[in-house]
Amino acid sequence: MNHWAELVELYEYKVADVIAGRMPRGGRHALTELRTELLGADLNTPLLRRLIQTDRQFRQWRKAQSGSQEAAAVAPEASAWEKQAGLPAAIEAGPEVATHQAATHEVTAQAVQAVSVQVQASIAGKPDREALAQAGERNAADYQLHVLAWNQAVRQRLGRMTRDLRYEPQRPTLRVLYALSENTERALRGVTERFAVPVANDPLVSLGDKQVVANITSSFCDLLLTEQGRQQALRSLTEIQHNPFPSAGHEAALRDQLSAAQREPTAHAREQLRAALLAQRPQAPEPHERPVLREAAIQLRRLIEQLFVSLPLPVPGTPLFVADPLLKGQTDTLAEVSVPQLLLDLRTQPQQLRWYSWLVRWRRVGTGDWQLQVGRQVLTLRPGLPPTERFATVTEGPYTAEVFYDGHYVLLSRPSQSAAVLGPLATQARALRLLLDPASAYGNLRLARAAAQDLRGSALNLAALAPESAERFSQAAPDDLQKFARQGLHTLRERIAQTTPQAASESLERCAEALGLPQARAEALNDALMRVLDLPEAVMSPAPVRDLPGLSAGSRLLRPNGQFQSFELGDEPLTLGVRGRTITLRWDYKRDLILLIPGLPNALLEDLLVVPLGDLDLLLIRHGSLVALAAAPYPPEPDMPQPRRPERA
Repeated sequence: MNHWAELVELYEYKVADVIAGRMPRGGRHALTELRTELLGADLNTPLLRRLIQTDRQFRQWRKAQSGSQEAAAVAPEASAWEKQAGLPAAIEAGPEVATHQAATHEVTAQAVQAVSVQVQASIAGKPDREALAQAGERNAADYQLHVLAWNQAVRQRLGRMTRDLRYEPQRPTLRVLYALSENTERALRGVTERFAVPVANDPLVSLGDKQVVANITSSFCDLLLTEQGRQQALRSLTEIQHNPFPSAGHEAALRDQLSAAQREPTAHAREQLRAALLAQRPQAPEPHERPVLREAAIQLRRLIEQLFVSLPLPVPGTPLFVADPLLKGQTDTLAEVSVPQLLLDLRTQPQQLRWYSWLVRWRRVGTGDWQLQVGRQVLTLRPGLPPTERFATVTEGPYTAEVFYDGHYVLLSRPSQSAAVLGPLATQARALRLLLDPASAYGNLRLARAAAQDLRGSALNLAALAPESAERFSQAAPDDLQKFARQGLHTLRERIAQTTPQAASESLERCAEALGLPQARAEALNDALMRVLDLPEAVMSPAPVRDLPGLSAGSRLLRPNGQFQSFELGDEPLTLGVRGRTITLRWDYKRDLILLIPGLPNALLEDLLVVPLGDLDLLLIRHGSLVALAAAPYPPEPDMPQPRRPERA
């Protein structure tokens, strides 16, 4: 059953009811939830076009009802996703951006009506012109701060991606990114000469160096802070895609010099001069590199356009999110605010409030600086710093908050804890899945044990690592086997952390050859271990649990695409369906989280669990009441086809 087609059709009916003046079934809150669900869905092109057309009608109706507070509470403002929905990149954008955008707009929709009362109270009694000027200033600051927050999120995502791309063969994407950053920066300075994509393993670029890659990524993100820089980046990327190796002036000069060398009197002199001239020439690209680099440029464009989809839009007269500490005009009571993003005007009184469980205070120091206390940490805000430096991170216990400031406005943002807490667990779960693969007599687990011995400097005990030694793994209880594999993963991770990535990769290759295992296993295991050490996975914020066709109340479908979906558990059990199976998570009387799958024994989910289900593996990670699940199709690696494993008895 294609439930997304039914949900799009349901959204069309609800929008038609609203436009006709009828109350949709379930109320307008249900309409908002349905819209949020669809914005975060991975729809095919026909359904996406239907959704865009219907949503455009809904926004037009909302504009006609702009004077109504009720309309403002139902629908958020038009997003960049909607503005750019006609682009191919918007159609191909993954669910991460759409879900993030939908969550942001849902918070906005719920807060705008309540906050508008506070803003009106704060400017009550002032002349209209002054009130409008204050609102415009606040909106402008709000937009600039949200752009800073967006840019910080882009830095984190590109940072994770580029760290991973250091292990890409020949590094075509990093080379394109390097040329893109250089050409964009040159064009903004008015330099017309284009920079060619560097050749593979160019020693002058050093793209294998972690710090060099981080600097390139940071410089490129600096260029994305302005609209001019973002537009120029797309133009420069189009030029690179069209021609990765443009002809430069020095190449024409070299051709003239080679022609002049033919006028030397002797053949020996001509050959000597030709060799000397060619030795000064930059290394030429390989002929097969053009299509590879063009494909890398296409993939990079898709990613950048996907990032631009989540860029906030300036909406005159309507801030993206505004919260005033003067709640209900009570200046003698400490205000309490519990919203993910909070915009503060530091000139307001009283200069303190409680944000979630943190006490927030501020005061002016010097002529233009401010001192801000968030929890137990004190920050000095200097508005004169460049935009990329007007940012700070506050950490207290398991929670993290981001602080952005512009002038006397401060944006406090509390990112989802799923990325910080569940991300490292997600990479560990994927590595553990490889170790638990029973194919080739638990070849990955034997390879990991061998690598741990080799990195310790010990000689390999091939008899203890032979395929016959894996018989005890197949006879072990699932819980005991997972504990053993996790202990081995921890040991191997510590060994690899004490050496270089190159040495770790060579060790795995040597051990795979000694055990008679294919090199593909060594490469896959090395990649998983590098991610555990250096690249925590980005796990999206918890998705709201809603009823879907064909499932019981409070159920969701778990897509078998290997991507983690996170949920915030309440007191009620969470039921998910994947490929005809029913998966239930519920608390027991001791407040332990129990996993129930028909046909399998109940399992305790502490922080990490891998459950084989025949044609797929179920990966579960947890931190408190925050859980994430991924249904990863079997086999773990497409390069290593293996027979199906039996379901756990």
